[in-house]
Amino acid sequence: MPRDRRLIVAGMVTFSTLRPGGPGTDICSRPIGVASGYWVNLYNASGGIGVETPCDGRRSTVLAGGGLPPAPVLATVPVDGKVTTVCIGCVPRDGSTGTPISPKEIRPAISHKRSRAFWSSDIDR
Repeated sequence: MPRDRRLIVAGMVTFSTLRPGGPGTDICSRPIGVASGYWVNLYNASGGIGVETPCDGRRSTVLAGGGLPPAPVLATVPVDGKVTTVCIGCVPRDGSTGTPISPKEIRPAISHKRSRAFWSSDIDR
């Protein structure tokens, strides 16, 4: 069964593509293709690469190494005693050229704290 090659996290969708071709060094070499990674805002389709906020950045960037990139995976792991959420198989959001297998920390632009949106004066005295 094919695996889903996209991931929705922090209000954005991330996925990767492979375009056949690319540079070959000599007649006996075969190009492995150009791998690209994407971060696209779910609400307005703007890019999230190279910017602090999830808006007005680039949508895609080329991944180092080429070839078929792995499907993005979200994981929560302990790093130096602190629970951290990372994405493996995602393009770096800071705009740097990175390998698709190096983990990138995910920091949602929204607050994790919940608060009450309404109350009743009869109950909440």
